[in-house]
Amino acid sequence: MMSLQPSKAGARLGLMIVLCFIAGSLCAQSATAEPPAVVAPAEPKLAAELLKRMDQDQAARKRLTALLQQSQGKAAAEIQLEQAEIMQTVNAVDQRNRLWLAEQIQRTGWPGKSLVGEEAAHAAWLLVQHADADPEFQERCLEQMKAAGTGEVAAIDIAYLTDRVLVARGRPQIYGTQCEEVDGRFQPRTCIEPDLLDQRRKEVGLQPIKEYLQLMEEVYHPRESQAARDK
Repeated sequence: MMSLQPSKAGARLGLMIVLCFIAGSLCAQSATAEPPAVVAPAEPKLAAELLKRMDQDQAARKRLTALLQQSQGKAAAEIQLEQAEIMQTVNAVDQRNRLWLAEQIQRTGWPGKSLVGEEAAHAAWLLVQHADADPEFQERCLEQMKAAGTGEVAAIDIAYLTDRVLVARGRPQIYGTQCEEVDGRFQPRTCIEPDLLDQRRKEVGLQPIKEYLQLMEEVYHPRESQAARDK
């Protein structure tokens, strides 16, 4: 699938990474011009641990993103070796985070904004988004996120996890957040009512699908994107 990757499995994993980077930027873009008053979380230690684990999650994935961007000219065997090593680290981080988060949810319920603060609540979502080894856990977390009180969970986070769960079930997604590469270009996996996709994305604070795909091109195909802009 990926032009810079020798294996389809690696391409799919790399795609998961960039989607989560994009999700983070979208959440930042959706913030209001007038920032809300900062309220101390009810569980500051839990909040701090969530943020630490999010940093570990992203550090592992940045290595794979760098490999994807810098692999041009490298031998396929060298790329595969580096990719395998990085994926072992990523998978180990994901497993530790999934098991830890499951225990915390049993103790406190879903760690929403009032419990851990906005940034740490987003971190909790990110750990679940990467828990693909346990789809049932992702589904349970999605239901808890939906059931949380108003303002406890960002609509964008729910949208991303909703699509993740649907795609894992083999069903059409709603918001077009899960993509694949076809003939060297990114496109959303099958969506319900494609003509209304941008309307649904706007309702939850997501940018238009065209801008989203362009951002993916800039991350994964920086040389091609720059050449197109220079024309």
